[in-house]
Amino acid sequence: MKLRVFTLLAVLPLSSCGTAEVAPPQETVVVVETISSTIPSEASSLATTVAETTPSPETSKHAIKAGQVGGDCGISAQGDQIHAYPQTSCEFAAAMYDAAITLTYQNKKGASGNFAYSADTTVNSPVTGQPYALRCYLGSDQRGLICAKVDSQNTVGATFHSTNPSSSWAHRVTLVD
Repeated sequence: MKLRVFTLLAVLPLSSCGTAEVAPPQETVVVVETISSTIPSEASSLATTVAETTPSPETSKHAIKAGQVGGDCGISAQGDQIHAYPQTSCEFAAAMYDAAITLTYQNKKGASGNFAYSADTTVNSPVTGQPYALRCYLGSDQRGLICAKVDSQNTVGATFHSTNPSSSWAHRVTLVD
């Protein structure tokens, strides 16, 4: 739960009758705002509600938007952009990033017949605690790194891009042919 404190200033008209000016009185009002979201895909059949999630120790080193599901999550400790798929929490996207940068990628022929560097791994969601089988791969230009749940139809996963446009993942992760 977030507490936000607002200070309201009362504006009083002052007359010019020669009296000294008095500072306006201050009144403190406390507004309570509860922020929550559901993460259906990470919770499998269980609907999990996240209320002001505190990042886990593993993901707290990244500057991410804790509690957000989908979209731009922020920046990794290494300066890479983290973007979550529609039903993926930013905490889980950051955990995927941590796993992806340590994997060894093999040049394999995909279902489309094209070759790509990919690696399979399992990552636990810090939000639900559930393990997810993921496939991570380098984009064709090797500037993007993608991890996705193998059978999620692009709803559970994340993409990672360097903020340096000339940077290539091929020089930052282990590749084997």
